[in-house]
Amino acid sequence: MADASGRRMEVVRMLSDIRERGLGEWLGLDRQSVGTALRLALAAIVSLSIAAMLHIENAYWAAMPTWVLLQATRGQFIERGVFRIFGTMLGAAVGFGLILLPVDPLVQCALLALWIAFCASLVQILRGMHSYWALMAGMTAPIVLVPSAMALDEPLHIAFARVECTLIGVIVVALVSGLSTPVAPREAFYRRVRLLCADAVSYAEHMVRGGAGSEAQERRILTEMSEIDQAARPVLAGSLEGYRRLRHIDTLITASLGVMAAAQALRVRSGVENPEVARLAERMQRFSATLRAEEHTHHLFDEESIGTIPGPGRRLERALADLDSARLALAGLMDNGGADIARPSVSIRPDRDWPLAIRAGAATGALTLVVLAIGIMLDEPMLTFGMLGMCIYAMLLSSMPVPQQIAPKLIGGAAIGVAVATVYRLTIAPHATTPFLLVASIAPFLVVGGFVRASRRTGFQGVEANMSFLMASQAGTGAAPVAAVFATSLSLLGAATLVSLVYMLLPRRADRDAARISAAIRRDLERMAAGPGDVAAAQWHARTSRRTLRLMLHLARAGKLGDSAPSGLLGALNLGHAVAAMQDIAADPMTDRTTRQNIWEALETLRSLDGDPRRTAESMMKWSAQSTEPLASLFAEISAALLRAEPLLTAR
Repeated sequence: MADASGRRMEVVRMLSDIRERGLGEWLGLDRQSVGTALRLALAAIVSLSIAAMLHIENAYWAAMPTWVLLQATRGQFIERGVFRIFGTMLGAAVGFGLILLPVDPLVQCALLALWIAFCASLVQILRGMHSYWALMAGMTAPIVLVPSAMALDEPLHIAFARVECTLIGVIVVALVSGLSTPVAPREAFYRRVRLLCADAVSYAEHMVRGGAGSEAQERRILTEMSEIDQAARPVLAGSLEGYRRLRHIDTLITASLGVMAAAQALRVRSGVENPEVARLAERMQRFSATLRAEEHTHHLFDEESIGTIPGPGRRLERALADLDSARLALAGLMDNGGADIARPSVSIRPDRDWPLAIRAGAATGALTLVVLAIGIMLDEPMLTFGMLGMCIYAMLLSSMPVPQQIAPKLIGGAAIGVAVATVYRLTIAPHATTPFLLVASIAPFLVVGGFVRASRRTGFQGVEANMSFLMASQAGTGAAPVAAVFATSLSLLGAATLVSLVYMLLPRRADRDAARISAAIRRDLERMAAGPGDVAAAQWHARTSRRTLRLMLHLARAGKLGDSAPSGLLGALNLGHAVAAMQDIAADPMTDRTTRQNIWEALETLRSLDGDPRRTAESMMKWSAQSTEPLASLFAEISAALLRAEPLLTAR
């Protein structure tokens, strides 16, 4: 009784919600999404019709690109279509090449698992839309090889049919939906970048004037830097001009980090009573106002304008010069078709998360190897779709940033698609004996699928439901025994469930990835302290800037960007620069023996930073009191940087 009453209450709440919001809003549909749904359905029907009329084997594959090529902007749509074609052709070529190898099917499947592992790793290394070809190459190879290994169908026909259907689907979707896909809001994105830089300069100006600085503001700016870094390639996708501007955006982000870090260090090394520092603060205030007003004036900072402020002051002015130069270059590209930009003093490193790529490749390859080996040894043709599903779903979830969050949606979408496909195969498919009847029989399902895909509530489930429906429906293959229909459907659904459960039970931990990056920053600092020249200052800044952005990204994925997020990232940057400066003094032939000995003793204490940074900072202040310039200021700077970086250095 209680359960029945609870269900009635849920129904009442749902009906009340529908009355308040309207059926369309409750379904996640508006006028724009309805138009999108109709275009998707039209593209899928036309693609299937062309493939069926050409008597291409497995014609239902032609409708599959429809559901995955839907993108927010036209540039993403174009790149995704091109990379889908390239990845499909490459995957088909690899699959066919493995078939031609005169080896046992188990060996072929082992090589296929290696290929899938390689592609899964590439997905984590390549950025933006560029990773899509690796995803498709990893998915297509098993579609060609597995049926051959299970002694089904002619592999050459499968390879060519897969490529032909992909070409048909991509071309049709481009004609039906390409022009209606909106252009990326690049101008708004560039403005967002400039406003972020203005915030960074304002933060630095406040520090230079003697302000304490807000950890919340620092965290907000660093978080937005990470978000902009991740959004840049999708926004600029499909535009050669956009990719030309990408390096300037990278420079703006890196220089902004350098400005904030150097301002913190300068606050320790120089007081606000220094007239050079006061003049620099005034120039920074004007620079921030210029960035906010979008004024593309002449240089406000350049190498020739760098003053006589030593240490962090010179580093701050150099970072401001990089920022100013990149700002003018971005404006020149927008207004005049091009602008010269001096090579920045620090260039950000490409985002290559090798540990994550290795783990993703190893997990995906191992999972597919086990499943393929079991399937080959059982030698049961009805398991073919399950084996294909395992390869496809493993690649798909491996490509997701947080796969355990997507896995339940994948199970739900696959269950709906497989259930509907089973009903279709048992009741309608036996009567679809001609191309016309095939298209007519499946068109209503594609129309409904278009609305499910276009809905804001069911977008991802819609992709999986449509793809699983097309795969399990085997549209165009005619009637099949009931046992075979259920075996195919259950094996495909079982594959989706098994892969999803693996990722749900063994989740990818973004917080652990963040801790790993923090440890990598500590190791680099310890390496710098261990010996001269091991990590140069510019190299340190570039590497740590990239790790800072990646760290904030992982913290966002882990939901830990609140008060629990580690501060001290700017302090760690300053610590590295100060250590490099001490290395330079020690390497100078003019440095006396006593000073050099003091430096080596100080560096010795920095070779283990995960102990007690606060005690090490106190030791540095004692050395500062006993030393002369410039070493005294450097020791004080290191002490302040250690205290700032303590949360990062002690994070676990």
